[in-house]
Amino acid sequence: MLKRFQATGARIVNASRHNVLVKFAALVVLVALAVYLLTSAANGHDLGWGDIPTWVTGAGTVGALFVAFYQIGQERKRRIEQEAEDRQERRLAQARLIAAWEGISRASPVDGRERLGIQLVNGSAEPVYSLFACLVFIQGAAPHKIEDWLGHDRSQRPYPPFAVLPLLPPGRWSVTVRSVPDHPMQGRYGAEVAFTDRAGRHWIRRATGGLEELDASPIEFLNRGGLAGPYDWVAPTPET
Repeated sequence: MLKRFQATGARIVNASRHNVLVKFAALVVLVALAVYLLTSAANGHDLGWGDIPTWVTGAGTVGALFVAFYQIGQERKRRIEQEAEDRQERRLAQARLIAAWEGISRASPVDGRERLGIQLVNGSAEPVYSLFACLVFIQGAAPHKIEDWLGHDRSQRPYPPFAVLPLLPPGRWSVTVRSVPDHPMQGRYGAEVAFTDRAGRHWIRRATGGLEELDASPIEFLNRGGLAGPYDWVAPTPET
């Protein structure tokens, strides 16, 4: 709907510009004719009325060419902008269909401790690769991004609540991560997921819904933040 309004607005603006150009061309012809008449009269020359229609026709042709070249330039500019927009849409086509949020907590079958859940969804028709999913906080005085977790003193908080996955097939999935021992008062969980799309581009979906392109793979992103491997790669559990 928004794009339709934008397209309508663009057509209105373009029509207004066309009208302005036509009026401008007509004004140029009239001014040129007036200058010609005044100059000829001041110099005592014969006005040559028989040549005036030809002269006016030529001036009108020049004005029409000016308008035509301007419109061609504007059309080329619009085409370039549309092609750039289409390329960006193709870049985002798969990445915008990947998301994560807080899931259901479960007791670990190994030690009985609480394990927090992260829900993952891949709404595209192809898998994404080399993921990590991490719980963050969208409320409270606590890490709001994975970078905030990575920036903490390892002696105080060795590992963030995250999971590393080799790939995420299409569909809805879940993984579990360790609980956060020092959960802040009134803190609310969100989740972030970083991944590599089918074209080899790297992205991170923030807990706030924002989508950002990364300049390195998700695993390299963790390494740069000081969270080096080896990692326990896990397989997601399908959600029915």
